Amino acid sequence: MSESGGGGDVTTASTASPATKITVVDVTASNVTSTPIISPKPITNNSVGDAAKGDETNSLDAQQKHWMEKFLSESKKYTIADFMTMFMTIRMRQEQMRGDEQFSANLAVHPNHYIRNRYRDILPYDRNRVQIGTDADGYVNASHVSLPNGLTTFIAAQAPLPTTLDDFWQMVEEQGVRLIVMLCKLVEMNKVKCERYWPDTIGASEIYGIYEITLEKEEGFDDDEYVLRTLSMRKEGSSQVKTIHQLHYKEWPDHGCPAGSAQLLNMVDRMAELVGATTAPPRGDAAAAAATPSNGNGSPVATKDKPPVLVHCSAGVGRTGTIILINHIRELILQKLFIDVNLLAMVVALREQRSSMVQTQDQFQFVHRCVLTYCRRALGLEEVEDGELPLPPPYVTSMPSGSVHPKLPTGLEANAAVVKNSQKAVQQQVEEDSDEEDEDTDFEDATDAPDYPAEPTRAPRGPEDVNGAC
Repeated sequence: MSESGGGGDVTTASTASPATKITVVDVTASNVTSTPIISPKPITNNSVGDAAKGDETNSLDAQQKHWMEKFLSESKKYTIADFMTMFMTIRMRQEQMRGDEQFSANLAVHPNHYIRNRYRDILPYDRNRVQIGTDADGYVNASHVSLPNGLTTFIAAQAPLPTTLDDFWQMVEEQGVRLIVMLCKLVEMNKVKCERYWPDTIGASEIYGIYEITLEKEEGFDDDEYVLRTLSMRKEGSSQVKTIHQLHYKEWPDHGCPAGSAQLLNMVDRMAELVGATTAPPRGDAAAAAATPSNGNGSPVATKDKPPVLVHCSAGVGRTGTIILINHIRELILQKLFIDVNLLAMVVALREQRSSMVQTQDQFQFVHRCVLTYCRRALGLEEVEDGELPLPPPYVTSMPSGSVHPKLPTGLEANAAVVKNSQKAVQQQVEEDSDEEDEDTDFEDATDAPDYPAEPTRAPRGPEDVNGAC
């Protein structure tokens, strides 16, 4: 397995992207059978003439319109049971990854790094972890993440601990990060979810290891639930000062997702403005390939001019995966590539880069909700109030009578045994799901089909829990 991290200004993560074929497996069958799920296909930049470029653009417009209308139409048929079955398929694929060597996290579980992991269940894979320093064992709980046809690369990370504040800023400096997106509060439900890694007073400076961080400005926005902070970073012994922006979404609730999508989508737009991903790059010539460097399967890679965006919540999987996927849909639409979109396959592709991304069924449904909003906007349709969208409640305690499995999202082929097994598992877990708590601390994604082996309930999950009850 190759390592995707490293020192220097920016480290590219060519191994961080998912394979172009994903497999859903009936993990309970004695003789495992599998059926491929085709993930988003990369668009190649073949040279074409000006006239052909115009025809290609018109063709993409028509195709995207068709697939958006199809997505809206099919979404009207989905029931709570449908979403539960789809998400159970995702969880079963995660369970299969647990025994796959390519998804090992051997360095993360080394005793030297125990104090660097906020939760023992959420660990970066060896193959695409972010390496800090020049030592191959330089460790921080963070993963390189990208998706085919995307414009932005990401680092998905856990929130800093008191013991990792210096490591956090070292990662920012070495990876050339210019934008940090924070999706949690410092304290939620009376539990510390993130150690503050910036000064809390404008004009004040704090030292984190060899880095001096100054809060230059903090800006709020009318009717929005996020703030934009401007930070400056100076490394010890250097006169160079780097500007880092931090978008902090402060109202993502402890349970599930924001009540409405508008404010979050506004923040996604602001994020795109800050990284310069508001216009589609050219296609069809050599300049196009240079505009969006790819690792060979259509996923972008970080460069000095286009460094990764660092996204974190508390564990760096649930809310973090949700915002990365929502932004990816925005970028597909921007490039007129919203074609045969398969959200289930995209979530699996994310989980092949960091476990438990888009951690709960509630978050999966919220992504779907945001995609509906994007489609209606692009088609010029009247936007539906959030309360009117066909979004099931985050937790259910009974299955609707007479529910049957519908046709899964466009582009997904599922083995009949997988569907049957998923539905059986859904019914078995329903009552347990109703009692689950905060997604970052109790891992509701791991109730019936855990991402990692079940462990004693009273054992500490991470260093912040050592002196407290679990």
